[in-house]
Amino acid sequence: MVCTASFATWWVATGSGKLPADFVFWDGTQAIAVEVAMRDTDKQRALLGASVATYRIAPDAFGRLGEILPEQFSFGWVAQILPASPFRRAIAR
Repeated sequence: MVCTASFATWWVATGSGKLPADFVFWDGTQAIAVEVAMRDTDKQRALLGASVATYRIAPDAFGRLGEILPEQFSFGWVAQILPASPFRRAIAR
């Protein structure tokens, strides 16, 4: 699957086209869509219907993301080296 962004919407490529999502992450094997909503949405149902792993997060639940999202979101950054940014300032060593 390929994920692209335009404005504030991310698009997930599926077998039948692209579907919108609020956020999309790649876990190395599949796209994971995140919908920010208080209840199930048509977008969420469409993503699930296309076999895209989808999580719904209520707007007031951002303080509890560690409880809501899968474990790989909690520790995915451990032992990872981020690429250098072309806008990065030199850091004195």
